[in-house]
Amino acid sequence: MQVSTRSNLASGLTDGPAKVRSNERVIREAALRVWNHYGYSRATLKRIGEAAGLGEPALLRQFGSRAGIMRAALMHEAARLANECEISGDLHQDVSRLIEAFRSLMRRYGRLLLDFVLEASRSDEVLELVPIAMEPLGRAAGVIAYHQASGSLRGENPWEPLLALVGPLILPALQQDPQKRLYASASGNLDEFLLGWQVGSKGQS
Repeated sequence: MQVSTRSNLASGLTDGPAKVRSNERVIREAALRVWNHYGYSRATLKRIGEAAGLGEPALLRQFGSRAGIMRAALMHEAARLANECEISGDLHQDVSRLIEAFRSLMRRYGRLLLDFVLEASRSDEVLELVPIAMEPLGRAAGVIAYHQASGSLRGENPWEPLLALVGPLILPALQQDPQKRLYASASGNLDEFLLGWQVGSKGQS
């Protein structure tokens, strides 16, 4: 019995790279869920650990601190969202991809976005995360800029049409109502955007 206990302990101390990566993923996902549910200030190590099914020492061993966990979690999510902001050259396909990416984000983390905006004004930890959160928006603006340069979309500043595109998806979270006021479908959002911004659209004045 004693041999078995020592064997189990040794196994826990010699987890391989695959186990470490698995724990990192579980912790990152748990951290975002806890932040989304409780807000940043109440997203304690204890709550993150409970959501991840891991003890606080395991969390600290992987990331060093709660701030380290949140930074890693947000970086991973921002990278995932940025990867959705690809340019195929097809306006409808590219805009549809942006819409679906941001719709998915809001469905999963709408409350987190509201809390992020509020906490950034009073928490240095969250304020330091702003550049990470802006990265996918910058990539999305690059998609819009490409289609402006190609003559498919109006304007020269990509941020104005991007705001028109993602605003209706993000605004509900800022109004503490992330489940409402979304377009009934991604195609509805696409049609509304193209009506106002596509070159040659009937919606232009």
